[in-house]
Amino acid sequence: MNVLKFSLRDDEPARTAVAAVVLLLLLVSLRSLVFIFWGQAHFDADQAILGLMAYDISRLHGLVLFFYGQKYLLGILDWLAAPLFLLFGPSVSALKFPLLLLNAGAIFLLFRHLREDARLKSTAAALCCLILAVPSVAIASRLVEAQGGNIEPILAVLLLWAFRGSPITAGFIAAIGYLNREFTLYGIIALFILQFPRSRSEVRPFLKNWAIAAIVAVVTRQVFRRLARISLNYFAISAPKPELQPWSEISINWNYFVSHLLPSLFGAEVQPLSAFNILSAETSGSFAAGLSLVVAVCAALILALQLRKSLWSNQQAQFPLFLILTGFLSALSFILFRIGVRDLMCVKYVLLFLFFPIGIIALGFQAQHHRRLLVLVAGGLLVWAASNMFDHLKLWQEYLVQTPRDEIAALESALLERKLKCGSAPYWTAYPLAFQSLGRLKVASSTAVRIPEFQSAVEQCQEQKFWIGDTPECRNAEKIERWYLCTEDPTRKLSRSHRKHSRLG
Repeated sequence: MNVLKFSLRDDEPARTAVAAVVLLLLLVSLRSLVFIFWGQAHFDADQAILGLMAYDISRLHGLVLFFYGQKYLLGILDWLAAPLFLLFGPSVSALKFPLLLLNAGAIFLLFRHLREDARLKSTAAALCCLILAVPSVAIASRLVEAQGGNIEPILAVLLLWAFRGSPITAGFIAAIGYLNREFTLYGIIALFILQFPRSRSEVRPFLKNWAIAAIVAVVTRQVFRRLARISLNYFAISAPKPELQPWSEISINWNYFVSHLLPSLFGAEVQPLSAFNILSAETSGSFAAGLSLVVAVCAALILALQLRKSLWSNQQAQFPLFLILTGFLSALSFILFRIGVRDLMCVKYVLLFLFFPIGIIALGFQAQHHRRLLVLVAGGLLVWAASNMFDHLKLWQEYLVQTPRDEIAALESALLERKLKCGSAPYWTAYPLAFQSLGRLKVASSTAVRIPEFQSAVEQCQEQKFWIGDTPECRNAEKIERWYLCTEDPTRKLSRSHRKHSRLG
């Protein structure tokens, strides 16, 4: 099937669909480019690891498959960024630019499925897409985060739907998506539910197609797992195994999801961008924006309930139902199985829940029985999107007028000025500094180690070494930006001091 074409329809010209897609892509670019042009806006050690993986691919340093220092999260972005590193050199912009293309692909597929499969008019399809095209600034930063599992599962789920009639292709997409991030499983389950046979005549083709897809997926997974054994830095951490939590934990997860993650996901409350590790003094979200989205979804739900009798048998309702099921499973998984620290960074685990309101609103537009309710749906979406876009424009103004200081670049300059070329720093500083200063500095991590080669390079370095800490760890520690620089090994000094006090005792 050709997923790049729009069908000719009697109810609207094809140019309307093209114009809607162009507008959506412009909105996606506007909410993404701050984080691509200015790398310091949102860049951390995990993203730096993806950059270092792309750099290793670009110089043919070895086989690169999974995120360094662990046995899961198949790299996709690093392979897309490597050619740009060859052409323009390694940089945050070159690393993140492919993410803009992945976002554009996701928006295009979402719009196309809503128009072609749900049979919405282009205007209605575009309104539905606003939830993914113009999210809050915090969520927009996650959609172009070089984390290796944010926008990728969203695109994988949409591709699964696009190739649902081709079991070989769907099986391959399912395997790659799952290896990248297990969240793709939500889309697989949703598709299985919707395709489950409702008559005897459907049983045989259903079993045949899913058997073929399963074989392709299993073979693909096994091939990558075998190759991983000879890939770079494939060690240490395996994918966490989900375990059903006790009721007390489920209750806490539910409360946290409703009171913290939902407002963050849909920009329903004012939050400082710094809470999401975004380098900015601005805030994002508002109660009014959240309320307008709630009004739009509730109005759409009232409209959608009119289709309840024919919902499962209606072919045009299948894609909206697919979105709803995928989003629901994303939230359900977080609530039932989430283990570990609960903080705002967890919002990346429920990004697929963005599909939930999109599916409900799409069903509402299909009903088209009450004009006033349709106006509420469209108006609520537009107010919500406009509020988010205002926040994006504030961020643009901040970076154009008074660009926040790039502290990692400043730290690199300070080290080079002092002719210090090798040393160590904590994980969250070491790898961004290593990526920023490729070829100029050798930096090892003093905490979590993802790239043992860097540790060896620093150990073998014969020049004056440096030690970076978040607190002063030596007598003559020099403050640089928010860090402290030592030129003598603070751990050795601590050891000597400990032995001295032991003798005195």
